[in-house]
Amino acid sequence: MRLPQPPGGTAGKRFAEALAGRRVAAPEIPVWANRTAAVYPGQPDGVREELAAQIGSPVRFVQQIERMYEAGARVFVEAGPGSVLTGLVGRILGDRPPRPRWRARGPDGPGLRGFLGMLARLAVAGVPVRTGWLHQGATPSRPSPGPAPHHPAGSSTDS
Repeated sequence: MRLPQPPGGTAGKRFAEALAGRRVAAPEIPVWANRTAAVYPGQPDGVREELAAQIGSPVRFVQQIERMYEAGARVFVEAGPGSVLTGLVGRILGDRPPRPRWRARGPDGPGLRGFLGMLARLAVAGVPVRTGWLHQGATPSRPSPGPAPHHPAGSSTDS
């Protein structure tokens, strides 16, 4: 499989030029490249070079999943509208344990609801999930002013 590019193979070069003016950070966690089936370089210039080199290059998905598994990856999450990659990962890994593979579109539906449902399933399965970013920039809600509601003693709100 190759990523499409304009005639003459200029897409990678043009993308490298565009990346040259952008801030790129070294990955904080292992990020695997489609072209090499290896972890991205640990410095920004190496990341830029690999990103540009991937355009027009074959995707080594089978080798990438195999190497990720060999390196200890056991949870594969597909975040998108389909389930093609989930099926491919299942065929590549077969019956090797453990077999957790999740899609963001599940019983909770597509979009944000499905994504949050997937995060909840991951957390329940023991995967460390950091959700603090979900609240960044949110304005905390405040109760409306006014007296507190009166609940007679013995009412159901006391239990």
